[in-house]
Amino acid sequence: MPSPKRERKILIDLDAQPMPLPDVVVSDRPELIVDLGNLRPPSEIKVMAIGQGGIKAAQVLIEKGYTHADYVACDTDVALLAETSIPVRLQLGNSGIGTGNNPSLARDEAVASTDKIIRALAGDTKILFLLAGFGGGVGTGCTPVIARIAHSLGIITVAVVTTPFLFEGNEPIDRALDGIQVLANEVDSLLVINNEKLLLSHPELTLLTAFSKSDLAQAEPVASLSSLNNHENFIIPVDFRILCDFLSHGGVSFHSVGYARGPGRVTRAIEDALRSPLVADYDINQAKSVLVHIQCGSQGDDGDDENMLTLDEYT
Repeated sequence: MPSPKRERKILIDLDAQPMPLPDVVVSDRPELIVDLGNLRPPSEIKVMAIGQGGIKAAQVLIEKGYTHADYVACDTDVALLAETSIPVRLQLGNSGIGTGNNPSLARDEAVASTDKIIRALAGDTKILFLLAGFGGGVGTGCTPVIARIAHSLGIITVAVVTTPFLFEGNEPIDRALDGIQVLANEVDSLLVINNEKLLLSHPELTLLTAFSKSDLAQAEPVASLSSLNNHENFIIPVDFRILCDFLSHGGVSFHSVGYARGPGRVTRAIEDALRSPLVADYDINQAKSVLVHIQCGSQGDDGDDENMLTLDEYT
């Protein structure tokens, strides 16, 4: 008889002692450094997709044309890596197979691949986005290790992870929450997408479309933040140093998207974003800083400008 469904709130105690992770040791053995192939000129922003969930979210970004970041797919399963359209692929560990939903085994595989990970992060990387679905093995176990390695290299590290739907069972939820507790101590900014809350805001979702919606929700914050470094489409470009400073002090964060059309659309879009169930557990008045990214068509008017100047009313 299946155990009853229950919901655990994501409570992250940043003062808790994290699970011990190994120190980063760089090997001088060249055979341990993987050849990632010929890449285009490197970007200052890199996206590492870890595990099946993270890889699917990264593929959404690529399909939607967000190519101003470098992408790396990471997994222990070579068959899964062979199926992805992400050109740069990093096998973690040497087994070549999955980890059977075992985060400890996945963590060991990531530790064994420390030199490969360092090689993948080499170059001009200033900001690293980690995409992963938590609740299984690879995403839950490998992501904190990769985050610690990135930190040791002085890279600003932002993790965007999802938690399981309730229909996936209690064990994946427990694994996810335990993994998030560890990850929170290893990253500069952490955004958690609660999949169950997606169902509250989109009750029309089916079993299959729910996972696709989760991939999109995970991709959205990376798309918004990484596109700020693409100055071609901005009237007022965002200084990259400001973005780095914002993300380096983000802590546990949240992201929401709002849409509106017609007169007063800026104000209504902000209100739409603040009504999202994804941010229901957060008090925006307690935030240390807020980044607002507004996109509009070419037919903007003076009313939009006036609405943008009153954003402080919401904080």
